[in-house]
Amino acid sequence: MPSSPEDLTIGGHRLFEINFLGAVGEVDLPYYSEDGEGYAEGLGLEKYRGYWEGLEILPQSLEEEMEMFLTLLGRITGRFLDRDWASSQGLLCRVP
Repeated sequence: MPSSPEDLTIGGHRLFEINFLGAVGEVDLPYYSEDGEGYAEGLGLEKYRGYWEGLEILPQSLEEEMEMFLTLLGRITGRFLDRDWASSQGLLCRVP
């Protein structure tokens, strides 16, 4: 059984982790893993620079920040974040 995000990505898979810190009402910076390697800069990696085009870089609220990150994930995966996306195989999420 994989024990870390890096373990889950061995074999060419990728994982994006976005955490909402309920105690302080903030979203933690996204964490990204690909093929067994983890990157704290996550969605700021050079390979994802083009996906940021047209997005508000300094969101003014929690809602704007979550919308920005979810829009980025939708752009990267090529799918809208809808019911079908949320129920797709391999997706692990907890929504409070």
